Amino acid sequence: MTDDVLFKSHNEALIFAFRFATEQYAISPTAKLMKSGVVGNGRGLVSLDGAAQAGLILANVRRLTPIQQACIVCRYSERFTACKCGNSCCSGTFILEEYRKAILFLDDVVALPALTGITLRQMRHAIIRNYFEPKKAAERLSIGQAADRLKVARRTAYDMKTKIETVLIDHDKTARTKIDEYLGSMCGYSAA
Repeated sequence: MTDDVLFKSHNEALIFAFRFATEQYAISPTAKLMKSGVVGNGRGLVSLDGAAQAGLILANVRRLTPIQQACIVCRYSERFTACKCGNSCCSGTFILEEYRKAILFLDDVVALPALTGITLRQMRHAIIRNYFEPKKAAERLSIGQAADRLKVARRTAYDMKTKIETVLIDHDKTARTKIDEYLGSMCGYSAA
């Protein structure tokens, strides 16, 4: 059975699927040989095989509830891409649409209901991004920086962060448990 296992974990499978799905052009095996001398990662997941495998994985993501899907997208999808517009307002990257939509969705159905009173949408988005983005990611927003930029008291921002993350943690854990069940056979185990 281990010879047929394509991924060591659901994390590896999801990272592969989201990265493959965001490539603009599929590179043929011949083009990869000419470019680097190596084709794929030894698993045969290039070209149509890679597209099919990514499609199977993403189809399992679509079986999740909308909140669970948004958590998986925020955790595993590509988040940013390079921007070469050259405008003075440009930071050199821009947020990808799928990631942006997942943040908006989580803001509406998770973050906003977790808070009372008037809150800034940009602060809630910063908190959601801060929760899901890797600690060392160049684009990661710190809560303190976001609070300063938005002129929100840091204590208020951190109180908001605590309330939102309490709810996000539960949804994120449920999403990862469920996708682990769905992808278990691809990863060489049965989660049942």
